[in-house]
Amino acid sequence: MANSSLSQLCLANAPLFFRSVAWLVPYLLAAVASALLTCVLVMIAPAKGWVVVPRQNRWNTRVVAQFGGVPVLLVFLTAGLLLSHDP
Repeated sequence: MANSSLSQLCLANAPLFFRSVAWLVPYLLAAVASALLTCVLVMIAPAKGWVVVPRQNRWNTRVVAQFGGVPVLLVFLTAGLLLSHDP
């Protein structure tokens, strides 16, 4: 039992439904965190000047925030560090 992790111990007593979808929880949490951090960036970007103003010859007429991939990358790296384990 010394080699068992806490998550394995918790899932061992869980109903079958929760054991079958337990792998999905980290991905859902990462997706929600990424969406929330992206929303925060979109709110902060105009105040910091991190936006692209469209030119006259473009179809887009609204200001677009830059660095939209940074929150996604941060969540991906954080999830990778937290979920990594030694076999």
